[in-house]
Amino acid sequence: MIVLSQAITAKDFGDAKEEFTQIGDYEDSCILKAECAKQQAAILRHRKLKIQILSGLAMLIVIVAIFLQLPIGRYYKANAFMKVKCYGQAAKTYESLGKYKDSHVRYKECEYQEGLILREKKDYSEAKRAFECAGNRKDSENYLVEMQKKVGDKIKIGNSTWYI
Repeated sequence: MIVLSQAITAKDFGDAKEEFTQIGDYEDSCILKAECAKQQAAILRHRKLKIQILSGLAMLIVIVAIFLQLPIGRYYKANAFMKVKCYGQAAKTYESLGKYKDSHVRYKECEYQEGLILREKKDYSEAKRAFECAGNRKDSENYLVEMQKKVGDKIKIGNSTWYI
């Protein structure tokens, strides 16, 4: 026999409801039977809602994962990296996109910004590489010459190559 105060699951409330049905109209069995039915329905609704939420969340995760594999998703991911100043990650992602939208322009901007950061950290060889990748972005050529001098390398000015 199920004691109503010990009922926890929907099955417990269903069993209690069944027992109250079997004893008929004895004392307050009809009220308790209705209470069991109400509690059982509430548990089942809650369970159904939980399943729907988890299913929706799983679908959202799958959609986001697929979106991030598409060029447009990778482009927006690179934009997010750029916004939070993760220029190295952004540059790699833009480079992988090739000619998608303005990826090549943003790639050069990221390399330029990464070069400035590396220059501040005194990582001159990596800064040199970044400024080389930046091409003619802003004053990257001036910074490139500066990095080449610091690294002790050949310097290309116009059509001439100078060795230091």
